[in-house]
Amino acid sequence: MKRVVVAILFMLLPAECVAETAMDAIVALRNLVKVTAVGTSYQDYAFCLGEAKSEVGTYLKGDEAKQNKKLSKTISEVMGLYEYADSFFKGLDDSKGLINIGADASPKDKKTASEYFSRFPEDKKNIAAGGVLVENHGPRLKTTAAINKIFSRASKKYAEAEKMLNVK
Repeated sequence: MKRVVVAILFMLLPAECVAETAMDAIVALRNLVKVTAVGTSYQDYAFCLGEAKSEVGTYLKGDEAKQNKKLSKTISEVMGLYEYADSFFKGLDDSKGLINIGADASPKDKKTASEYFSRFPEDKKNIAAGGVLVENHGPRLKTTAAINKIFSRASKKYAEAEKMLNVK
């Protein structure tokens, strides 16, 4: 009889261990907010991003996310912004911090800039005016400025999710 009870408890245990809540996702995202607010290396960012992707992904697949679609959508949007920032962070060394958007830009640079400005058209202005562009041998998208703008948007969206969950 003991074996049956232990076997049943053992089968139930993994289900409980992987059941993520919105709060687990929020805590994981909070770590990303903290890391990106103070500046971070790519290694630290990639680690925190991986942790958050795991927590958020598990939450979004669960029942709690299905019950609160507005919260789960917001959490998903926060995660999406951090994942998008990752693509800029990864290419930071290759681009030497600047992505050419002039007539002589590579197809890769044109695609990257086009995607960025289709998402955030309000950023298509000089850094001095609150955008991400610099005039350095032609127009260039400054990747660190883009990353910081994306982090800022993610942080604001995170605050919305936190508010929905009534986290203090």
